Order: sequence, then structure tokens, then C-alpha cells
Amino acid sequence: MDFLGGIVVDGLSEAVQATMVNLLNNLDAKYLEKNDMNALLEIKLELVGPTIEFTPSIDSKIGNELRISVSSWIKDFMKVGVFVARLDSGLGSYLMEIEEDESVMMQICQVSGKLTKTEESCIGFMDTFRTFEYLWVKDINESFDEFMTLAETEGAEPTLEQFNAQISRYKVSETIQRACDFAQCVWLHILISSACCTTRASKRRSARCRTRSRSAGCGWTPSRLNRH
Repeated sequence: MDFLGGIVVDGLSEAVQATMVNLLNNLDAKYLEKNDMNALLEIKLELVGPTIEFTPSIDSKIGNELRISVSSWIKDFMKVGVFVARLDSGLGSYLMEIEEDESVMMQICQVSGKLTKTEESCIGFMDTFRTFEYLWVKDINESFDEFMTLAETEGAEPTLEQFNAQISRYKVSETIQRACDFAQCVWLHILISSACCTTRASKRRSARCRTRSRSAGCGWTPSRLNRH
């Protein structure tokens, strides 16, 4: 009976491993590109109050929803062992044997490694946006008032060069401009919220308009920008 039980365990393990291979392939950017396949998952990068966040989250501090989802899939894969009654006792299942199978455990480690690499890539991509976080963290009108107050304190009207230098702070790099719709981090597709792009564009327009109005001696002031 033990011999037959071993055959059953081997068959169940092979079934789980085959499913895990499919999952690993879907977490491999080169495999997806070679086979012209779409990303398995998509997450969203958006403004949440004054900060930018991924939805679902990939931050372990607030709950890594991406990793939790993938882990739940793996648990479901292993449940194939629940559907076969034990041959030795007729009670229970082979779930424990599947969970302790060395080949399955090795594949789980491989999945974890790919997720870690993807998370690091996503954080690096987010840092590209954080370089410009002053665009949505600090109010544009407040920043401009500080600039004018500093110039007046120095006892002279701001020069055109100073205005241009101030405006240049609100010019977004080409990297950010190209990423206004979506991006790919390893195998993961990232949908970038339109709020990120519209906020940047709106604030740059406000900076240009207000600079011109103040330099011309006009009292026009744009309405305050909505914070997303």
C-alpha cells in the first residue's frame, strides 16, 4: 500500500510542478516577449493624497497584496492533494506530502525570487516619480509666493533668468513623459493613473501663467489646484 501511495504522491507532485512551471514562465519577461504573451497581472500607480502608491500594494509594510495573491494561487495548486483520499488509511489527504515535496518547495523559492526582483524594479520605477514629488506635495501658489518674497527681500525685482530657473523646476523629464500611460517592470504591467500626468501638466501651466502675470504687474491669480 505504501508503494501505491508513493505513486499517487509522485503523480500529484508532477501535476503541481507542471502548474508551477506555467506560473514561473508567466513571471519571466523574456518568456513573455518570446511567446508574444501579455503580462499575467496589472497594477496601478496612482496619487493617493500627497503620495504615490501601487494598487494593489507591493509594500510589505502595509501588506504586499501582489505577493499574497500569488501565494494564494500556489496554495490552490497544492489543493489537488486534498481531492485524493489516502490509500493507507482511507482518511485525510496527501496535501502534507505535496507541501513537503522538495521539487515543489524549490519552485516556490524560484517564484519568491522572481517576485522580489519585480518588487525591486517597481520601487525603482516609483522613485523616478518621487524625484518630482514637489509637484504635488507642495502647493504651486505657495512656492511662487515664497519665490517672490525672497526676491523682494533681496531688494530687487526678479530677473528673467530667475523666472526661467523657477519655471524649469516644473519641467518633467522625458522619462516621466514617456511613462504617462503604462510601463513594464520585469513581467508586471503597470498602469499609470492619469492623475499623475494631469497634475504635472496642470501645475506647469499654472506656473507659466502666474509667472507671466506677476512679471507684468497684473493681479490675476489662478484658482488653487485640486490635490489628488
